[in-house]
Amino acid sequence: DIKEEIQTINKSKRENELKIRQLTQDKISVDLYVKLLHDVEIDKKINSKKLEIEVAKANEEIKNKNLLNEIEQITFNIDFQRLAKVIEFSIDSISQEYIQKVENHKAYLNMGKDAEDWIRNGYEKIQESTCPFCLRSYSEAPEIIKAYSQYFQKEYIALKKAITSYKIDIEKINLNYIISEIDKIVTINNELLDFWKKYAKDGLEYPEIEIPKNQILENFENLKKLIIDKSSTPINSLDTSILSKFIKTIEETNSKISFYNSMINNYSEKINEIKSIKSKNLNVLEDELAILKIKKDRFSVKAKELCEDNKEMNHKLESLKDRNIVKKDHLYKYTQDIFKKNLEKINFYLSRFAPYIKIINMESKYKGSSKEPYVEYALSVCDNKIDFVDNNIGPCVKYCLSEGDKSALAFSFFLANLETAGNLKNKIIIFDDPISSFDVNRKNASIFHLCKLSSEARQLIVMTHNIVFAREYWEKMNTNCLCIKIDENCDSSYIDYFDMESESLTGLFKDFDTLDKYLANGANNDSVRRNIARCIRPVIEGFLRIKFRNEFLRNEWLGGFISKVRNSSNNDVLFRVKHLLSDFEEINEYCKKYHHSNPNSDNEPIYHAELKNYIEKTLNLINVV
Repeated sequence: DIKEEIQTINKSKRENELKIRQLTQDKISVDLYVKLLHDVEIDKKINSKKLEIEVAKANEEIKNKNLLNEIEQITFNIDFQRLAKVIEFSIDSISQEYIQKVENHKAYLNMGKDAEDWIRNGYEKIQESTCPFCLRSYSEAPEIIKAYSQYFQKEYIALKKAITSYKIDIEKINLNYIISEIDKIVTINNELLDFWKKYAKDGLEYPEIEIPKNQILENFENLKKLIIDKSSTPINSLDTSILSKFIKTIEETNSKISFYNSMINNYSEKINEIKSIKSKNLNVLEDELAILKIKKDRFSVKAKELCEDNKEMNHKLESLKDRNIVKKDHLYKYTQDIFKKNLEKINFYLSRFAPYIKIINMESKYKGSSKEPYVEYALSVCDNKIDFVDNNIGPCVKYCLSEGDKSALAFSFFLANLETAGNLKNKIIIFDDPISSFDVNRKNASIFHLCKLSSEARQLIVMTHNIVFAREYWEKMNTNCLCIKIDENCDSSYIDYFDMESESLTGLFKDFDTLDKYLANGANNDSVRRNIARCIRPVIEGFLRIKFRNEFLRNEWLGGFISKVRNSSNNDVLFRVKHLLSDFEEINEYCKKYHHSNPNSDNEPIYHAELKNYIEKTLNLINVV
C-alpha cells in the first residue's frame, strides 16, 4: 500500500532528520545541509571568521591602536654637487708658499683670530709703495707684500669662506642620532606588528631593512677628514671619490628606506581596513563560525552517511508520490459517481428530518504527510452557505445549527451510509439516543425510518433516555420488540426487563396502575407501602376533577371537595354523592397520615391489610361515583 510505504519512509526520515538536526544544532535547515557542496576554502573562511571574532572582542583597543610609522629619508642641508666642485677647485695664480708665509706671519703675531683682520686692515691702507704703519718702502719687503696680495685675493677669500661653511654644516650632522632614530622606528613598528598581525587576514611579516651603519659612519668620517684637508690647502684640488662614496651609501640607504616605507604603507592599508570594520554582534559572529564548522563537518563520515540516507528516502518518497498522484486520479474518477449518489441520499434524509439543510460541494481532499484521502463538503442552511470554521467573515456551523440540527445531520449521514453499504440483513445496527429533547420535530420521521430498518436488518438496537419516544417506537413496532433497561443496585448496575406498558404511564393512569399492582402483588417494605398510600388521594382527586370538572377546580383538593359535598343541597350536582360523604371523609383521614404535609409521615406505621382495604374502598368508591 502506497500510503503505508509513505508513512514508513516518513517515520524513518523523521528519525534521520532528528539525527541530522543534532549535527546542525538547528542552525541550518536539514534540506540545505543535505544539499551542501564541498567548499575547498572552508578552512580559510573559518580562520577568517575567527579573526573577525578576535577583532570584535578587541574592538575598542583596535580603534585606539596606532598605525605603523614611516622612516624619514636621510637628508642633509648641503649642496653636495657644489661641495664636490669646491673640493675639486684650485687656484693656480696663488702660490702655496706665499699662503704659508701669511699663515706663519699670523702665527708670529700671536693675535689668534684677530691677526688676519689686523693684517687685512693694514694691507688695505697701503698707498703707493710705502707701508702704512712704518712708512718704509716696499722694496725692502717685496716677498711679504706679494704674499699679502695673494692671500687677500677675492677668489681665495670666497673659496676659504665656502670651505669653512661646509665644514661647519658637516660638523652639525649627527649621523649616530639619525641612525638610532631609524632603529627606534623599526622597533616600534615591530611591536605594533605583534599586535596587528593577530587580526590581519593574510598575516603581517616584519619588513626587513638593514642600515649599513658602520659603512655610513666610516664614509662620513672620511668626508670630514677630506673637508679638513681641503681647508688646510684650499688652493689645491682634492679627489672627490670619498664624497661620492658617502653620497652613494646614503642613496642606497634611502632606497632601502623607500622600500621599507612602501611595505609599511601596504600594511597600514590593511590595518585601516581592520579599523574600519564595523564589528558585528559577538553572538552573531559566533553563530556564523558555528555554521561554518557545521558546513565543514557535513563531509565527515557520519554526516555523509546520514545525508545519503536522507537523499535516498527523498528519492523514494518522490517516486511514491508520483505513483500516488496516478492513484488519486483514478480515485477521483471513481469517487465522483459515489459522491453524487451519497450526496443525493444524504439530502434525501435531510429533507425528511431538517428540510432547510442541504449538503453541497462534496469533493475528495487529502491530508497528512501520507496524503490520507477525506471528503470535504459545505452546508447550505435556508439556501445560505455556512462554513465549518469561525472566520469572522460569514456564518459558521457553531452559530447556525442547533443541537437538533446537528443530530439530524449525523442521523442522515448514518442512514445514507447504511443504504450505500447494503447487506442490511446481515448487520446488527445500534442507535444511541437517535432522538433528544432538541429533535421532537423529527420524532415521527425518525420512528418511521427506524421501523423500516428493523424490518431489513438482522437486529436493531435503539438506546434512548426519552420515554415518550420509546413508548411511541414500541407501539409502532407492535410485536417482536424486547424492552430492557439498565438499573442500579447499590454500587453496581444490571440489565433488567422493562415493562413499557406500565413504565410509560403518566399521572392518573400511572397511579391507578400502582394501586392495581399492589392489590395483585403487594410490597416488600413499609417505605414502598407509604408511597403507594400517597397515590390514593391523587387517584380520587384526578378522577373527581374529570367527573365534576365544573365543580372541582384545578386549585382545589380533596378536603375542599368534601366541604362542597357536605354543603350541597338538592339542586346541586354534588348532592347526588352526598350519601358517600362518610366514605370520602374516612379515606381522606387515612391518607393525611402519609401526606408530605405531615412532618412525621415517613415514620407513620403502615399495615398491609389496612392499606389493601383502603385501596379497595377507593376503587369501589370510584366505581360507584
